[in-house]
Amino acid sequence: MLEGEEKLDGYFVGVIEETKPFIKPNKEGRIATIYVEPERRQQGFARTVLERFEGFCSDKDVNTIRLSVHSRNPEAIRAWQSLGFHEYMKRMRLDI
Repeated sequence: MLEGEEKLDGYFVGVIEETKPFIKPNKEGRIATIYVEPERRQQGFARTVLERFEGFCSDKDVNTIRLSVHSRNPEAIRAWQSLGFHEYMKRMRLDI
């Protein structure tokens, strides 16, 4: 960073997507990515951007937000659960 510039402490990307034809509702919000610098975590960044994204989704008549979190990241899982998210699907893979 150059002198006088502020440091970026985190970022958030949220999108509204059409779901597959067999999934209801037919649109949902998705948190595509979020990152917060370790020294800035637990200071309300995720809560703030989630509230803003909820408002954006609500304005577009979208009432579901989903995200993916790695199953081996208990810190992130706890953080999202504290914001009201719950598990609803399991993703599985086969390493070959």
